[in-house]
Amino acid sequence: MVTTSKPQTLSASQKAMMKRIEEYDMSFVFYKLIADNKILESDVVELEREFKKFIFLTGLNIYPIAMISPLVDEVWHQFILFTKQYRDFCMNTAGHFVGHLPDTPMTPVPLIAGENFRSNYKKYFGSIKEIWYKDMDEQTKQYYLQDDLIGKPIRMWSGW
Repeated sequence: MVTTSKPQTLSASQKAMMKRIEEYDMSFVFYKLIADNKILESDVVELEREFKKFIFLTGLNIYPIAMISPLVDEVWHQFILFTKQYRDFCMNTAGHFVGHLPDTPMTPVPLIAGENFRSNYKKYFGSIKEIWYKDMDEQTKQYYLQDDLIGKPIRMWSGW
């Protein structure tokens, strides 16, 4: 379940969006991720919940927003490969296509994207869950745990 853990008041349309996101069956995405040994089966429930939280934030039109997690990003990458299902999911939940932008010199993800993720995640869901830091190098994790984000993390991020 994706529901918020903070007392953030949601509008009726935001609640409806969250319900649509929660109800979407992503089992085919996780079947492929497990078959390809990209994630552990024991992480599926948490990864799905956290990916759906990210999509909820994009549905609120929080832009730009960074995808900080190597594992949640892996879910995103895999889902995008199911092009039709991913497009339909985005349109029917967030209300728009959620494009994936790798952070490169030609396609930089703005610095504010990291703080947009952190502050809005905390606003709607409380403290950032440990799964977001799993498989992340220690320097990058420490970057995200500091009070004020300065610059970009060591690990390149992606975003929307």
